[in-house]
Amino acid sequence: MNKTALVTGSSRGIGRAIAEYFGKNGYNVVVNYIKNAEKARETVDIINGYSRAIAVQADVSKEEDVKRMLDKAKLEFGKIDVIVNNAGICRYELTDMTTADTFGRIQDVNVCGIHNVVKNILPDMLSKGEGNIINIASIWGVKGSSMEAAYSASKFAVVGYTNALAREVGRSGIRVNSISPGVIATDMLQGIEEETIESLREEIALGRIGEPEDIAKVAYFLASDMSAYVTGQNIVVDGGFI
Repeated sequence: MNKTALVTGSSRGIGRAIAEYFGKNGYNVVVNYIKNAEKARETVDIINGYSRAIAVQADVSKEEDVKRMLDKAKLEFGKIDVIVNNAGICRYELTDMTTADTFGRIQDVNVCGIHNVVKNILPDMLSKGEGNIINIASIWGVKGSSMEAAYSASKFAVVGYTNALAREVGRSGIRVNSISPGVIATDMLQGIEEETIESLREEIALGRIGEPEDIAKVAYFLASDMSAYVTGQNIVVDGGFI
């Protein structure tokens, strides 16, 4: 039986690349989205050319949505072997302009969303004595970013959560790691002036902006037996930016 991966926030960007990469390598894939059903369907159609996939709408910040998503995934595929917690939001603004509601919403999705998924999948993984959880953090969770204090705080929390959870569940056969992408060519770069992007490129040791598949390959490595002795780690994938 093929393994199954659930990738949150996978209708576009890094999440979509991860979902497609896992599908191309034989995984059943649960594609999660919150609003863009059309893009999620496109992702599913691509994966179905290689293996099997379904799309499930859910807001990960809402535990009832997460429970429904996991139930549907298990009904379709019987089990979930790998969780990739990718869903996240950001806001680029001055800290003194960031409202409590905005700050809270970012934490709700980026941090509580991960916890909602983990909390509700852990009983299954613990009963099987195996499982793999991969959390998508950010380089701004390693080194804070100006005008992104709320986002940076959430990603620092993701790295800490990952390390703590790995220590908690390691002896139960569950591995937990995070990936901190650098500057990646996704929708988040839209609206940024080319001059700014060029300035960022010049700071990257490899001299290029990262591609979503660069992150997908690392996620697949962390899900595979090639990383069987890797847990509690935050893998920075930034081309040498920080």
